[in-house]
Amino acid sequence: RLFGTFAQAPKDEALRFVYVNPAAERASRVVRDVDWIGKTLEELFPPEVAAAGREVERQALQSIEPVRTIDRVPLADGPRHYLTVRFPITMPSGKVYGEQPIATKKIQ
Repeated sequence: RLFGTFAQAPKDEALRFVYVNPAAERASRVVRDVDWIGKTLEELFPPEVAAAGREVERQALQSIEPVRTIDRVPLADGPRHYLTVRFPITMPSGKVYGEQPIATKKIQ
């Protein structure tokens, strides 16, 4: 299996997207500043996809080790699979600010 499309989409303490890089924007075919920024998984994906993502986000926020998953994301042209690594974003004080997923598209 090969991988491509390096996507980043960090979230704040309320798990709302604060940034979506161009690779994630292309992969999802949505306009990042309009369709992603300030929104949660529940506002962007079907309930079952959002619930699965939220559970992994919780694991990442509570872990000191990166959490690795293979995510199935439904898109307009069909589902795509991503190898994703998530980890907490911390402030210099150690307080958790949010969560950072980094995804690469699986190419079969």
